[in-house]
Amino acid sequence: MRLWVLLLGVCFWVASCNADDAEDEMAVELPPPVFYNDDMIASDSVCLSYEKYMSLNPSQTKYSAQGGACYGDYFIQGFDYNSAIDIYDLKIKKFITQLEIPSPEKSSRYHSNTIGFSKEKYSEEDFFPLLYINSGYSSSSHSNVYYVFAYRLLFSIDSVGNKTFGIEHVQTIELSGFATNSWIEAMVDSDKTSFWVKYNRSGYPTFAKFPIPDPHEARVFVSQEHLTGEYSISKQSVVSHNQGHFIFNNRIFIPSGVPSWHEPILLFVINLEKKARELIVNLADYGLVNSVNPFDNYYEPESIFIYEGKFMLAYRRVIYAIDIEIK
Repeated sequence: MRLWVLLLGVCFWVASCNADDAEDEMAVELPPPVFYNDDMIASDSVCLSYEKYMSLNPSQTKYSAQGGACYGDYFIQGFDYNSAIDIYDLKIKKFITQLEIPSPEKSSRYHSNTIGFSKEKYSEEDFFPLLYINSGYSSSSHSNVYYVFAYRLLFSIDSVGNKTFGIEHVQTIELSGFATNSWIEAMVDSDKTSFWVKYNRSGYPTFAKFPIPDPHEARVFVSQEHLTGEYSISKQSVVSHNQGHFIFNNRIFIPSGVPSWHEPILLFVINLEKKARELIVNLADYGLVNSVNPFDNYYEPESIFIYEGKFMLAYRRVIYAIDIEIK
């Protein structure tokens, strides 16, 4: 029997507290995690092909390009330090502009690893829905506090067709009680109304869900009491640091690997319904890792997203369209 990862018809072508109260929330004793067994598919059952879709030309070299997200014809790529975003037009396959992010602070702990759009717009007349950027590391001043920053992207077209973009910081979501001196990923769910937060709990990848708060509140505090679901899965069988996280059709797609740390370049797929890691693909097995040019291998696979019904992978300053089939 052949299982096709078509994801419901889409072909897989590979995005009333205050600050003082936070200390009390951090001390909340967590219930024991619920564990689920993996139902993984052997890598020799995977058939994968790819083609280059377009080149990426980061606008700056001071900060490294990180996670990305797509809305309409536009691909948004972030940079570490939560410093800026690049905007590309996927339809004409060109870089459009770079916007400096008005962050509350520029910090090396804010990595912009995972970026995603919700479905809600800050104002009805806005073209883009709200853009959320995950901090990654904990706050420099509080080891148990992590942030998700919400941004309003501004967009207009004048009478002769010239496009203008802008960005405003509208909300800071403060997450506490999930981990200490560690790393988290906050990703927008398939329904675009919730977040899933991935964090390390006693060495096990743990996923916690909470509603996306009202964006018109400038600062929101989220802790364990706000969760609507949580579970853990088995430990990763191979060391490969995860990059941008993207949820589609109740699956989390995670490109992974840091070549400069001699890690393999992998694609993980986690099934949120089965509560299991369902697929690991080594992209080197299919030629997506260049074994000839070491400099080329420096780049990490930063993000995965959907454009016009196809899955796209941002990797090595290129967006690849990838077709994957599971036998």
